[in-house]
Amino acid sequence: MEPLRDFIRISSVVRLKVIIILAVCTASFGVWYIWGLSLNEIGQYISNYQNLAIWNLVRQPVYYPNFKDFRNDVMIGRLLLNKTKKYEIIIYGQMLAEMNKDVTTCPVNNCVIHNDTTRWINSDLILIPNRLFPSGKRPHQQAWVAFEYESALHTRFSDELNDKINFTASYRFDSTIRTPYGMYTPDEPKTDINKTIQLIKLEDIAKGKDRAVAWIVSNCNPKSPRNAYADELSKYITMPGINLPTSHLGFYALTLLICAFIHEAGHALAAVRERVRLHGFGIFVFGFYPGAFVDLNAADLQSLSPFCQLRVYCAGVWHNAVIAVISIIIFYLLPFLLSPGYHVGTGVGVTYLREDSVVTGHRGLALGDAITRVNSCPVNQQSDWFKCLEEAYIHPSGYCVSGAYLSMIDNKASVPRRSLSAVVSVNKLDENDSFESVSNQNKLNEDCCTVQSASTHLCFTYITPTKLSSTSRRYACLPARAVTERTSCNVTSDCGNLGAIRGNNNGIQSESLGVMSTRSMHCVVPSPPDNSTRLVRLVHNRHKAPAILFLGPLEDLVASIGVSDYVPRWPSILSPNLPSFLGLLCTYLFSLSGALVILNVVPCYALDGQWILKAFLDLCLPGILLSRPKRNMVFTVVLILGSSLLGLNLFLAILYLCLQANYSGGLPNSISPITSVNT
Repeated sequence: MEPLRDFIRISSVVRLKVIIILAVCTASFGVWYIWGLSLNEIGQYISNYQNLAIWNLVRQPVYYPNFKDFRNDVMIGRLLLNKTKKYEIIIYGQMLAEMNKDVTTCPVNNCVIHNDTTRWINSDLILIPNRLFPSGKRPHQQAWVAFEYESALHTRFSDELNDKINFTASYRFDSTIRTPYGMYTPDEPKTDINKTIQLIKLEDIAKGKDRAVAWIVSNCNPKSPRNAYADELSKYITMPGINLPTSHLGFYALTLLICAFIHEAGHALAAVRERVRLHGFGIFVFGFYPGAFVDLNAADLQSLSPFCQLRVYCAGVWHNAVIAVISIIIFYLLPFLLSPGYHVGTGVGVTYLREDSVVTGHRGLALGDAITRVNSCPVNQQSDWFKCLEEAYIHPSGYCVSGAYLSMIDNKASVPRRSLSAVVSVNKLDENDSFESVSNQNKLNEDCCTVQSASTHLCFTYITPTKLSSTSRRYACLPARAVTERTSCNVTSDCGNLGAIRGNNNGIQSESLGVMSTRSMHCVVPSPPDNSTRLVRLVHNRHKAPAILFLGPLEDLVASIGVSDYVPRWPSILSPNLPSFLGLLCTYLFSLSGALVILNVVPCYALDGQWILKAFLDLCLPGILLSRPKRNMVFTVVLILGSSLLGLNLFLAILYLCLQANYSGGLPNSISPITSVNT
């Protein structure tokens, strides 16, 4: 019966430790802030953590575009050419009763809005909010705006709108006019539209934030890359137990086993030092939880003095604390310790490549390559990689090309034709997927390059001088690789010789002006088919291999390449993932060892804290409380309080995890195809 009782006792302790360790190590320590989240009766969000600040959901705020960004656009130039007349805007097929007639906050107030479709031929702009649109040919001076609440994949615009749409208005950031469903703004009195616009333009809103992030989506199975973006973002905003990938389960089990083994080894070594008999020790797996145990002689342990008992009881905690300190030291010394085999500060090493990505292949990137430059932006570490990609998105790089070279290119200086379509990766679509809005899923926007040259050439735009000291925008189909190897620029003046050669205001003959422009330098900028596509040049360290040109959404590039600060000196021998493995192992060792330290010093039943508390009271209270029953009463009260507080914290942590699982359990982890609206 004695072995059976020992087995039952050990099993109960093991079960309790499994529950407590898993809850402590996987729960967020910010669970107390769940008390600060509530909604009042009208749906306002109240945060006790932010001094009871009230946030309102502002529905359908309209963010008008900054016309300075479109100052060279031909259509906008035509619309703003005559600033004295009233601009006539038609909302085609929409009842005026459904719209807000108050346009006093509109930055352009010299306009007339109506829904009389019979007058469409003479209007300046037509807003197309649904499938209804004029059947005739669009006048040369008229602009059409496609307005849609839904995603581009769910729109039902006819193919007849191809080459007719000038601008788009939707919830997407790459729309000409962004019209989101709504946003949360502070409930401030006299909040005007300008303040609302400024809120959306704030930069680095996550600076200084260290709490959980809420991701609100209306469609849990999208065909856009937003899941890939969220997966990448989750690597830097960690929510333990929620977004830890399944690939980390091995680290989790290994570090738990190491921490538990070292903890019990500390008890065993201290017991042997105090001459306490050791009956046995071992390693077990309870479900998927690995652990260790030691069996000490209880009589020998009770015969020790309280101070010697503390040595034995606290030995496991001290060993875990030492492991935590050593792991954090190794983590920060990894660049020095791995310097014989890895470079640091000379680029970012490629640790992951998506199989179907366009950057792979015999002329693409390989594992272990070092990316040293994005366009003209140097990349020395991982933070530079994301900073350069952000710079490439905000400020697309231009390239210096001589006018003589451009004069050899047969271009008619015409604006590229624009069409409304959806760009979808067909190899990622399910067989049953179909979109009525797009007759041809692979159809891209037409530009100044022919179909025959689309694989090597790209449409570029540049500014040329015209009469009366003005400028005009021209387009040229140029070989992308040859152009991107030239000196980068942002404006024409960066190329040394100014491309905008100006004469006197009395006029310059067009013939002489054309001759002068061929001798100048121009800053040509890629003219992609839509606002989210960028041309990026990735320079790597592989010898005799050209730089890689990527044309597409940058979020697809981020989801296709995994990088690290470490670059292997011998990629064929050393794994590019070894530094990440060691760093992650040190992180888990520090986290779980620290969790075991905190867990075992809490005065709680069946944990080390129970015996530590008893020995501590016997050591410190004999001179204060001579009566042992009184000391036992203090011991019982403190033990109950400690167990209750730990149990309450675990209950809230498990509740928090359940709420997180309910809200995020349906989110898919797969990377979705790329979708965009081209105008």
